[in-house]
Amino acid sequence: MPTIEHVVVVMLENRSFDNVLGWTQEGFPGTNSNPNPYDSSTPINAQNLPSQTIGGSGQAYSGTMIPMLDPGELFCDMAEQILGANVGDSVPTTPPYDPYPPVAPPPPSPLMQGFTGNYNSILRPGSANAENNVGDVMNYLTPEQLPVTAFLANNFGVCDQWHASVPSQTFVNRLFAFCAAPAIINPDCDPPYSAVNDKDYPFYLIKLIPDDSVLELPTICSQLDLVLGNGQTNWKVYFHDYSIAVLTIPYIAGKAQSESNGNVSTFDGSDWGSTTPGQLKTVPSTFVDDVTGANGATLPAFSFIEPRYSRTHAPNHLPPNSNHPGPGDYGISPHTDPSDPPIDAAGGELLLMQVYNLLQSSSYWDSTLLIITYDEHGGVFDHVSPPTATPPGTVNIGTPPMTIPQAGISSGLISSGDTAAVGFGYTLYGCRVPAIIVSPLVNAGPIAPSNGVFDHSSIVATVWENFGLSNSPSTVTSLTARDAGAPTLNGSLTGSNSTGAFSGTIVVCPTVVIFNASHILGTEPQTMLASAGPGVTLTVTATGTAKDDFGNEKTWLTVSTSAGTPGTNLTMITISVHETLILPSATYQGSITITGSGGTGPVTVPVWLYLS
Repeated sequence: MPTIEHVVVVMLENRSFDNVLGWTQEGFPGTNSNPNPYDSSTPINAQNLPSQTIGGSGQAYSGTMIPMLDPGELFCDMAEQILGANVGDSVPTTPPYDPYPPVAPPPPSPLMQGFTGNYNSILRPGSANAENNVGDVMNYLTPEQLPVTAFLANNFGVCDQWHASVPSQTFVNRLFAFCAAPAIINPDCDPPYSAVNDKDYPFYLIKLIPDDSVLELPTICSQLDLVLGNGQTNWKVYFHDYSIAVLTIPYIAGKAQSESNGNVSTFDGSDWGSTTPGQLKTVPSTFVDDVTGANGATLPAFSFIEPRYSRTHAPNHLPPNSNHPGPGDYGISPHTDPSDPPIDAAGGELLLMQVYNLLQSSSYWDSTLLIITYDEHGGVFDHVSPPTATPPGTVNIGTPPMTIPQAGISSGLISSGDTAAVGFGYTLYGCRVPAIIVSPLVNAGPIAPSNGVFDHSSIVATVWENFGLSNSPSTVTSLTARDAGAPTLNGSLTGSNSTGAFSGTIVVCPTVVIFNASHILGTEPQTMLASAGPGVTLTVTATGTAKDDFGNEKTWLTVSTSAGTPGTNLTMITISVHETLILPSATYQGSITITGSGGTGPVTVPVWLYLS
């Protein structure tokens, strides 16, 4: 029986199990619903929306862009989503948030009934956005909308009992995949605290590395180096535009900022080109290099792949592939409108296609375990309530101190203002998130935990057990109490799976292209990404004409294509708008049609031009 020599993790953003993989469950969507804030007699059911507008009018976005407005992600938001009651600044004391005393009273209302109420408050009750879009958090995606996810879920293992580690935001959940614990912050004049929400994590704004007040914690990476030896590359973090692991974990940031950095790199060269990302001193071989063996590169024992979080951080403004609901300029522009279209989940499909096909065709495949999951549910509906969890054994959160940022050098210690999280003991998991387990040693079907439920610390436990990280010179048997009790995936690696490459279905991102232009400024070209897997050549055509002020028919939409990074089977489509200086102010619609060799496709993508 082959053994696992390489564990690869892809962690996407902010989608619940029901949203991405609910269709794998018998009876879903069934009667799953949430209260309707605007009609108490008619609940909002779990639903598949093929398209949607913001506020009931204007630009229509495709189903893979829903929710278009970012749902609530703070600890207090998730408490409301789970409990069905607005906790505000109060500390939740209702089960399952308070597992003590052992015989606890039942919650005041059924669990998992607060998604629509919380989203309504995020969208501002009574506004056009709230009334039209409150049901967007009940949306789920179909296999037709997520063909790569469906292919992998149908052919490999699916965990429907994988929960986020904490009922809160991105940073803390991603830390559990490395540390099985949250970060501990030790400001000079205040007692240490564990950070729950993203704003509780201080970092330097220029280099995007942890502030000096973030304490060094043991990680799966430091343990791999200890046991397997520092003379080789035992692990790598690969990113697209920037790395949250570098932003939040001192051990990983230290490697990234060293002159001899061999542990943190880009996924490929598409985002940064010849430019060195600010988080790195040097750029070692990329994930694509390491899998394909370019220039002698090799794949390490543990690989962690981060998606492209936004379209604005790296020099090449490519579509995000994080699958995070909300605007594509996330963290920079606060609003979603045609000038800042929502992130499209089709982008994550292209990333999964690239990763899977690269690994499946490589010499590493027979000894590789690929774990695909999401960091948190992100405020999107799931019907299964989270169970109580073993605390990792680190200090509880206190109210983070409020200090002034250090003149643009550090983010300072800025509290999220979420006092509901004060005193949280990490005794509750977050909501369920998608998890697909891919390997030639994994048979198709459900994967159940041997005990409890899976969470992101199961990644730590799986790597730990597989690579024998309790062996000398280690003096510990786990990082924390959380991963010590976490079920691993190693028991599921007893099958034989001969599934081949994903090929023959065209996946394109974005699924709607939007330009805003003026007579004076015109508009910058945009890049669309497309692939149908190995062996399929894509042909791209554009249609977009309009009459100018003199009645002459003008072509305003053109495309050109180029190949992406070798080995990824990716086609990069550059979309340009012409004649903007002489066309009348109006809204114009064109389209891009993509066909594949052998009769694959076609796929047609609408293109909108808002000319003012």
